[in-house]
Amino acid sequence: MRKNILIMCHHHATQFIDVCNQYVKLFDPKKYFVTVLYLTGAPDETVRERTLSEEVIFLNQSARSVRGLKLTALWKLYRLCRARQFDVVICHRYKPIYLFLWLGQIFRFKALFFVMHDLGTLKPIMRRLLIKLLLRKNMFFAGVSNSVRDDMRKSLGKNVPYSQVITLYNCIDVPTAKQSLIDKKSARAFFHLSDDAFVFGTLGRFVPAKDQMTMIRAFVAIKEQCPRAVLLLIGSGKLEETLKKAANEYQLTDRILFPGYVSEAYRYAHAFDVFMLTSVREAFGRVLPEVMIAKVPVIGTRTDGIPEVVDDAGILISPRDDRSLANAMCDLYQMNSEERLLLGEKGSQHIEKNFSLDKFVHDFWQLPVMKGLNDEA
Repeated sequence: MRKNILIMCHHHATQFIDVCNQYVKLFDPKKYFVTVLYLTGAPDETVRERTLSEEVIFLNQSARSVRGLKLTALWKLYRLCRARQFDVVICHRYKPIYLFLWLGQIFRFKALFFVMHDLGTLKPIMRRLLIKLLLRKNMFFAGVSNSVRDDMRKSLGKNVPYSQVITLYNCIDVPTAKQSLIDKKSARAFFHLSDDAFVFGTLGRFVPAKDQMTMIRAFVAIKEQCPRAVLLLIGSGKLEETLKKAANEYQLTDRILFPGYVSEAYRYAHAFDVFMLTSVREAFGRVLPEVMIAKVPVIGTRTDGIPEVVDDAGILISPRDDRSLANAMCDLYQMNSEERLLLGEKGSQHIEKNFSLDKFVHDFWQLPVMKGLNDEA
């Protein structure tokens, strides 16, 4: 008989589906039956089809019902756990974690993994007190980078042994991702870019933490030295109008381009000559492996989880340092195509070695608690 596994996310937005699928791929379907459960969000057949587990459950809780004690959700999950007798539960983000801190007092799960995708999640004192009260030896708090892991260890202090606060890196299914990439000519045509343009750019939400304004200031500084350069900012968000206004004030609307939100934008990575991530706060930077496997050179900021992902396979600068960014952009612009290709190759190899699905699967099953479970299956 196969063992039952539950993977739970707060919502079924695209990024959460991707996270769930990463964890679904850990489990051999001959040995394990995997259920993915979305706490909020209405039932959606497209989401069901995109989620790789054998079973998808939409708990369909309202925003109001998952505030406070979340008693309705607790009761529904209690009934599900009683019926299924899950061996392993993997929760992503705090609300699912809160629910299974309580359910972990009732059910004898072999292992509970509480995966954190951001910094500061466990800093609030009530969360720390709850964890101190409800902690069990089968509970593991996992950060998506060492930076998140260390942040949790600092927040939890002596309340949780270090051995129960670990790193489970985000990863990328390299063969699948490579297969999904669109060729350079088609990717550039999609964005109406000329073949001879030198494309700096990024993709992501336009929010303060991503700091695309530093890119604009750096681009202004290099526009004369790099006459073929354009800046492609893919995405949307609350700072979109502010960024567009800045491009207009610098009279660069023909060279700073805003194509808007693009679904599965990483597939167009070959449109870039250089990719930039100038975040001031970044737990991991999921977009980096997606772009680096396309052999695109990257510039990232030396903050939180980004140096772990880039390491020496790209260029790292200080956050909010438009002068250093401008210098790095000029250096890459002036490289010949063979030099940039070598840097891109180095980045791709670095991701395959350290952040591939194969590496993630290997590391997960090396955890002592999972070694024991696999021996039983």
